[in-house]
Amino acid sequence: MRKISFQSLLPVVAFCALLIWGWRITNPFYYIPSYDDALEVIWGIEFYHQTLYKNHTSPLFTDLIFYPDGFYTGALAHTPALFLLAQPLRWIGGAAFAYNVLVLLSQVVIFVGAYRFLRLYVNNYSALIAALMLSFWNFRWFRMGGMFILCGAYPY
Repeated sequence: MRKISFQSLLPVVAFCALLIWGWRITNPFYYIPSYDDALEVIWGIEFYHQTLYKNHTSPLFTDLIFYPDGFYTGALAHTPALFLLAQPLRWIGGAAFAYNVLVLLSQVVIFVGAYRFLRLYVNNYSALIAALMLSFWNFRWFRMGGMFILCGAYPY
C-alpha cells in the first residue's frame, strides 16, 4: 500500500482551503456567485432545455432575440458545448446548480492543468503557488459571475 505524503496532499489542501475561503454560495441549488453575465449563462441553460426537450427544435437559432431577424445562439460567448454539458446537471438540480458546478469545475480544471504543466519546469512548491495564483487571481476569481471559459481553461 502506497503512503500518502505531505507533498502530495499539499496541493489538494491548499486548493480546497482557498476555494472554501472564497466561495460565497451557501445553497448551490438556488444562488449563483453574482448576477452580471451569469444570467446569460442561466438563460442559455434554460433555453437549450426548452428547445431540446420541450419544443424539439434546434437551439442554435431563436427569433425571440432581435425579433424579427432573430439571433444565432450558437454564436454566444459560452458556446453550445457548455450549454449541452450543463443539461444533465440541470436535470439534477436546476440551472443555478448547473452553473455552480460548471464554475467549480472550471476552477478545478485550471488549477490541475496549471499545476501539472508547471511541475515540468519548476519545483513542486513554486508550481503550487503559481497554479493557485492563476486559479484564484482577480480575473478568474471575479469573473465567476459569468464569463468563465471552461474549454479555455486547459493549459495542459
